[in-house]
Amino acid sequence: MQQADFRFGCPLRVRWSEADPQGIVFNGHYLNYADVGVTEYYRELNAANPGREDLSGNEFFAVKTLLEYRASAFFDDLLDIQLRVSRIGNSSMSFTLGIFRYWRNCLRACRSANQKTLAHSRRLQGSGSRL
Repeated sequence: MQQADFRFGCPLRVRWSEADPQGIVFNGHYLNYADVGVTEYYRELNAANPGREDLSGNEFFAVKTLLEYRASAFFDDLLDIQLRVSRIGNSSMSFTLGIFRYWRNCLRACRSANQKTLAHSRRLQGSGSRL
């Protein structure tokens, strides 16, 4: 499963309370992340407002959930929850979700470039003040 297999996604940052003392996300939280993805998907369709009379009878329930863990998420990771409808039946539907970590190397490169620019800027300001 690749991110290119999906058309909808939403970001979510791992919070401190979701990780153990080693910084690894407890596996039970991935179901919450999936729920966030489904909720945001319905919000995007303008169908995520409980209590709306025009949506009465369109409630959905999780009947079966299967999780396959490929890698851990860690405290403060920025995750990308990707979602697609994989099956529509007469009275049910299935989603396929993928939870991806934003590319850490890209984030590190951006931070590194910003730090170098800031350091260079400070050197220039410092040398200008001595003139």
